[in-house]
Amino acid sequence: MTKKRYSRASICQVCFIYAPFVARRTFLVVLALLATTCELTATEQEHLGPIRVSVVPEISEVPLKHTYELLFDYLEKTTGHSIEPVFLGTYDEVLDAFIGGHIDLAFLGAYPYVVAQSTVNAAPLVMRDIDTRSSTYFIARADSPHDSVEDFKGETFAFGAELSTSGHLMPRHYLLEQSIVPKEFFSVVRYSGKHDMTATWVEEGEVALGAINASIFDTMMAEGKLNSDKLKIVSQTPRYADNVWTVRADLDESTRAALTDALLDLIPQESPGREVLERLQAEYFVSARESDFTPLVGIVEQLGLLDPYHKI
Repeated sequence: MTKKRYSRASICQVCFIYAPFVARRTFLVVLALLATTCELTATEQEHLGPIRVSVVPEISEVPLKHTYELLFDYLEKTTGHSIEPVFLGTYDEVLDAFIGGHIDLAFLGAYPYVVAQSTVNAAPLVMRDIDTRSSTYFIARADSPHDSVEDFKGETFAFGAELSTSGHLMPRHYLLEQSIVPKEFFSVVRYSGKHDMTATWVEEGEVALGAINASIFDTMMAEGKLNSDKLKIVSQTPRYADNVWTVRADLDESTRAALTDALLDLIPQESPGREVLERLQAEYFVSARESDFTPLVGIVEQLGLLDPYHKI
């Protein structure tokens, strides 16, 4: 037999209904106890209140919302918390909101995560399998006569967002490793703000060469959002760790555990994991550790980019 559970609010109501039939002294004792109990209920409700979630806008807003809606629905059902999506227009806005305490859980690139960890001791939770082996493509128009990055000296070039790991930090690091200083090597260096915009700029000839997240580029090609006859891959960076689901340092352990368990429990063999992971272009999630980003910390410090608003 299923045991019926009564909320503390219901017990409080019962107390007042039967108050006339209870000895006054007993009633006052019970009332005092229930007042404390009802107070705890309010605290618990706040504790299980909404989780404010944001994601760095790697791509334009409409497909971004479509990508994450199933995940947010799943997290609501599995954690018991309501999920409040906070979609912001730029990487800077997401990072500022997170550091300012206005976001509880954020899908950050490795570079924004390093800044948040250094600034407010942000904690990594999980990563998609593909984020453990990210890379960047340098792309050009298919009809370009150039076949290597070195050939584009004096041409126009585009990074993604300034706070993007795959759109800025790692391609900049890669270029410097080839003794290429972007502002000296290219005639113009621009920042598109989003990976899909970088692809559009290159395809339409607004820039000759662009740096774009390899996984996003491959997905856009597979979905027919880019014309494979118009674009080619000129070069690719080595692999690195990138995006990570990150929480505020003061988010309680039980909520962290609930979020972590929910994400790690997603598997592609059954629903809802199959549908959620497909939207996220992932096979599964893995636990993330600070040490996963140690190489990135070194690169950020080497490039003098720990202050993301320091222009180089």
